Amino acid sequence: MSRPLRALMAATACLAATAALTGCVSTSMPASAAGKGGLPPSITEDKELKVGLSPDFPPMEYRDEKTNRVVGVDVELARALGAKLGLKVTFQEQKFDQLMNSVTTSRVDMVMSGISDTVDRQETVDFVDYFDTVGRFYTLPSRADDFRNNDDVCGRKLAVSKTTDYYRQALDYNKRYCT
Repeated sequence: MSRPLRALMAATACLAATAALTGCVSTSMPASAAGKGGLPPSITEDKELKVGLSPDFPPMEYRDEKTNRVVGVDVELARALGAKLGLKVTFQEQKFDQLMNSVTTSRVDMVMSGISDTVDRQETVDFVDYFDTVGRFYTLPSRADDFRNNDDVCGRKLAVSKTTDYYRQALDYNKRYCT
């Protein structure tokens, strides 16, 4: 797949992204069961932090074309967290729609993959909102002049991932700017 196509696909996935990017962890461990430093015993005993991610969301997490290594903001943040805690960090790549299940079934200790913090998801996992984003619409450079104002996108076709909350966000955008 060509770099422009991957970039366009990633940009499409970001479409209307106004929610916070987050990390999430399972809610199944009671506070009294925490080990050293408040971490679950499985992490402190293994001295390893297993991080689930879907490396198709640049610049957050993606594969470097030259090295084929997983890189990005979330990857560097997870490595820094591991270094601070004295833990080895291992990344487990998965499809985005499997990430929440992986953390709830303890296949990974946490997920860092641009997952929006929603009320429905809070019923299953805890979130750490580590920064906010402002939604953006992306298009090809050749079409940039078509989209200069908020309402220029009204009535246009767009694509969003079915495994995210971007569809709801697009509907909210439509209600705010297009009706």
